[in-house]
Amino acid sequence: PLTVEGAVQARLDRLPAPEKDLLKRAAVLGRRFWAEALAALGAPEAPLLLASLRRRDLVVPRPDARLAGCAEWWFRHAVVHEVAGGLLTGRQRRTLHGAAGRWLAARPDAPPEDVADQLRQAAEPAAARPFWLRAARDADARGDSLRVLTFSDHALGPVEGTPAWDATTEHALRLCRADALLWLGRTEALDAELGALDGLEAGAGDAIGAAARAAAALRRARFLVQAGPRAAAAGEALALAEGAGDPSVAARAHAMRAQMLARSGRPAEAEVEAAAAAARADASGDPRAVSYATQARAYVAGVGGDPAAALDGYAAARAQWTAAGDVREATQAAMNAGAVLQLLGDHAAARAALEEALAAARALGLRRNEGYALLNLGLVLGRSGDPGAGRAALDAVRALAGEIRDVRLGALSLAYRAVVGREAGDCAVALADADAALAAAPAGDATVGLVALATRAAALADLGRAAPALEACDRAAALRDAQGGMAELEVGLLLARRDALAALGRDAEASAALDAACAAFDAQLARITVAHLRRAFSENLPAHARLAKLLAARPAGDASA
Repeated sequence: PLTVEGAVQARLDRLPAPEKDLLKRAAVLGRRFWAEALAALGAPEAPLLLASLRRRDLVVPRPDARLAGCAEWWFRHAVVHEVAGGLLTGRQRRTLHGAAGRWLAARPDAPPEDVADQLRQAAEPAAARPFWLRAARDADARGDSLRVLTFSDHALGPVEGTPAWDATTEHALRLCRADALLWLGRTEALDAELGALDGLEAGAGDAIGAAARAAAALRRARFLVQAGPRAAAAGEALALAEGAGDPSVAARAHAMRAQMLARSGRPAEAEVEAAAAAARADASGDPRAVSYATQARAYVAGVGGDPAAALDGYAAARAQWTAAGDVREATQAAMNAGAVLQLLGDHAAARAALEEALAAARALGLRRNEGYALLNLGLVLGRSGDPGAGRAALDAVRALAGEIRDVRLGALSLAYRAVVGREAGDCAVALADADAALAAAPAGDATVGLVALATRAAALADLGRAAPALEACDRAAALRDAQGGMAELEVGLLLARRDALAALGRDAEASAALDAACAAFDAQLARITVAHLRRAFSENLPAHARLAKLLAARPAGDASA
């Protein structure tokens, strides 16, 4: 309020002139400032004056100095900082910002965005420009998408009298922007950025090397996979990346291809690609490439029916990304671990992990991560006794998927909504959702089809529609066999077959289907060694709990399993 500002200004006016002048200079640096910087800003007696201002409770020392070897101080009240800065004339402010920018620029540990911002406020955009470039690259390394865009906007902005960036530098900067836009789910802006990269590559000739072009191809591939209908074109982009001379880029390409193959029902090929990713990553010596390979192996293990190995892999990947300081990738690894916990039936741990990942994704603006965290959380909520909350979460996922143009996410939201509906006893709605998921599924994506078909079969069996239930079981089994196996809903699919056969009076076949369900369950359980996860897997997943009841109720001597 103006009355507060007036009171603060009156108090500052009563200070000795050197102390008031020091506060004005310090305000240029921000609410945090350094005694050593004040000397560069024309206040050589800063230590003595700061001691006096501390006694007046206007400033306090900070023990956690950001700049090594500097005495850092803090304005005790934000309003004092604002009022002190407001006492400067425009010319004084520009001059002091310039001096502050040059002092910070001489320090290797000063954040480049702080240097750039000081020089910007000094009306020295040409001097600020290379620091904006460094700031954008640093933000990309730590996974701060929003700041990548902010800093790169400054770096790419035209500066009178200053030539444009060379093609190689601009290409690298736009790659950072493409990554940021992909994580943020800003698909229209990403389309434009990829177009700008295409233009640069076409016009720059050999100035942009093979490794840089391959890195751009990776961004295109990731976007094309997400967009669904263009997944085939993603293969061409990955082929370019895999052939690059840079083993780090090639490792990431192999990792992405491994995940695509696993998702498309080609597990043996996926394992080969994951191994190739690990080999290229080890050869590169790049910790980020190693982390991508770790994630790929975890993904392939999860799709291949080894959730325990997937959980360990995602935990390792999260630790690697955290050590590297990349919050985007660490958030994704945490989200994937939560999804695996959901598959294992540990609802409490899954909910905690997914809610943490969801909060992190929202704080970072990572729309796609938000969608996949919410997707798995919806299933957890449905299976934890609140199907209404589960369906609401999945409806929100579908809306988000439409906004970011993620076809697969939208189809999965329908498939999972069918699962929640059927397990809650709403089989008619489950059938409608399963059919919608099948219609929306991207070409070549076996996961959506398996979940939707298995749920459709179970819902039809629950409704007593034995013949169409068997037909759905056959379609799901054919897709499963083509994929090489299915961990998720495998037992449920076999129980749906058992129910349909029993309804048709084919008791021997029904008994065989029950035996097959038992064998499938035992094979999956054998891969889980942690006691509480074995218990959760056995008791908390609806199909597994029902299997136990059916086996317990089976007449003695009638069980072959």
